[in-house]
Amino acid sequence: MKILLLLLGVVLVCDGHLPLPDGHLPLPDGRPPLWNNLAKLSGEWNTLLVAATNFDKISNGPFHGYMRKAEVDIPNGRVIVKFSVMTNGLCTEKSAVGTIGRDKFINVGYAGQNNVKILHYTSHSIIVHNVNVDGEGNTTEMLGLLGRRLHPDDNDFANFRELMRENNIPEENLIDMSKTGKCPRNERGTNPS
Repeated sequence: MKILLLLLGVVLVCDGHLPLPDGHLPLPDGRPPLWNNLAKLSGEWNTLLVAATNFDKISNGPFHGYMRKAEVDIPNGRVIVKFSVMTNGLCTEKSAVGTIGRDKFINVGYAGQNNVKILHYTSHSIIVHNVNVDGEGNTTEMLGLLGRRLHPDDNDFANFRELMRENNIPEENLIDMSKTGKCPRNERGTNPS
């Protein structure tokens, strides 16, 4: 009994942030395979499609972004993302750190608070759902299709549009980022040509 109380005390002191063994989250079954091994997220990704309930956030705001890379740090329960954001024609490199929660969400502090959930995963694409609450308390729901390729395939496009309907995001609030002027890689504060 004393050992059990001691372990409970350690968990409370550590705020439940214990290392995750072998890259596997100790969560119940029944979720996409990615949740069993988040390390598969690591690597280079491209933003292919974005959609949001507040179009301004993705058209010329903090979420008009081009994903570059994700690094998953399982022992510390965090994800580091590197991306570029295009605002008023200016491209800026950014990074953000998210914590992997036991609630199936990756919590990220960027342009407010974000709760990111992976809805669909294949070896070449990921569809994420993000709920952003900005500094003024406004809530925006967003979907993003990230790919290892430069363009979405028909199946990814169909899955994305279905998820837009399920999340009440209007069709006109969709941007095909694979067809927009990309922020140049590895350059800060430059205008794309």
